[in-house]
Amino acid sequence: MGAAKLNGFALTFNKPNMKNRQEGLPNLTAEEESTTHGVVFELEDKQVENLDGYFGGYQKKNIKVHLRKTHEDIEVFAYFARRTKDALKPSPQIRALCIQGAEENSLPRDFVEILMHLPTTE
Repeated sequence: MGAAKLNGFALTFNKPNMKNRQEGLPNLTAEEESTTHGVVFELEDKQVENLDGYFGGYQKKNIKVHLRKTHEDIEVFAYFARRTKDALKPSPQIRALCIQGAEENSLPRDFVEILMHLPTTE
């Protein structure tokens, strides 16, 4: 469905990775003055089932986002970490995947720049 903006949330990396507990996986954190960007996909039920089981420790919540292409606000679901830990950093690989996704979906350049300058575990 395309690029979307989410007000009132920040992209954080505060979900502990169970394979490396010093590494943070992506999460959305409520922050009243923040805005983050992402991509909305229309998924089949089987795809949602696969995502539900891919990474443990997340739960689905409904949120409202603003679609760039149609300029409409729609309700979607997003995954939120059940447990978080401060001071975690993404791995270089996770950061690279976030940057790749942002660039491939033409998210705002300033958002891509923020991702590029995130400190990593290495």
